[in-house]
Amino acid sequence: MALPPLVALGLYAAHRAGRAGAAWLALLVAAATAATYLAFLPYAVPRFLLPAYALLAVPAALGSIAAVRRAWPPPYADGTDGAGRGGAPGVGLAARATARRRVRAAVVIVAVAALCVAHGSVQWDMVRRHVRVQEGARADWQRIAAVLREQGVGPPCLVGGTHAVVPIAHAAGCRSQRDTPDGRESGGGVPDAFVLRGDRRPPPWARAWPRHRVPDLLPGLAGGGRPAPGGRE
Repeated sequence: MALPPLVALGLYAAHRAGRAGAAWLALLVAAATAATYLAFLPYAVPRFLLPAYALLAVPAALGSIAAVRRAWPPPYADGTDGAGRGGAPGVGLAARATARRRVRAAVVIVAVAALCVAHGSVQWDMVRRHVRVQEGARADWQRIAAVLREQGVGPPCLVGGTHAVVPIAHAAGCRSQRDTPDGRESGGGVPDAFVLRGDRRPPPWARAWPRHRVPDLLPGLAGGGRPAPGGRE
């Protein structure tokens, strides 16, 4: 949440300092890096944006420095922030300038703290939601693996399927094999079991296999498997 305003402030500060080229280079490369993720991936994985965040840290750091200097500018050599003329009036002006600097610094500190708290609350909510999803998914993998074992599938074995077949096969102690978009096996021979997601149809070579549904799964996760001929799932 704090990154966009800090980047904008950093660009402004870089322009004033005559170093706009480096800031704009970091911004453009970050945009190009993030565009491939935002435009071409159908799912959200924030870690893919870490390179863009790292690049944006350059103008954001310039913006942070500019904010600090604006809130608390360095005093002049005469201690009057450029407003004093010597004697008592100069001391009074310096005191007022110091008070204004402290107020500005307090405002900046409170604003940054509020942004950090808001960002942290959003991240904490996301962590809690993802923890629930991951806990549920791992429980589903164990349920599916239990059904596979009930149907006689055990090491050494090969489990095919889509989506979450890799962790499901790992939970069952098997090797995994993802099917290709046209439904053909991707190598390794005919699997001992094929795990399906929801109501997805199995590939042609497995459509005669009986289905064993797994109860109590999260919506949208793998919903069943098909045993291979001969009794092994």
